[in-house]
Amino acid sequence: MSVARRVYLDTARENVIVRSEQEYGEILAFNRACFNAHAPSAPLWNKNGWVKIASIPLVLIDLWKQRGLDFFDPNDWPILIRILNDSEWSHLRTAPGRI
Repeated sequence: MSVARRVYLDTARENVIVRSEQEYGEILAFNRACFNAHAPSAPLWNKNGWVKIASIPLVLIDLWKQRGLDFFDPNDWPILIRILNDSEWSHLRTAPGRI
């Protein structure tokens, strides 16, 4: 599940191109297995206040960063929460319920 980064130098255009690649099929399969194993009646937050709710491939975090969403910036977390609550992105979730 490592991320491979390749750096290309385009001398004609004087650009540096960084390309990230990651096999994420196993991550999504694991997410689905965790989601299906989670008891529907179980609370989203456990007694310690923590439940793993999602696993996001690093290449997706990189892509979001390029498009202006900083996963690590608390100011962007409301957008991230909206994404994770959206059914289109359900393959990232490891637990049911709303965040």
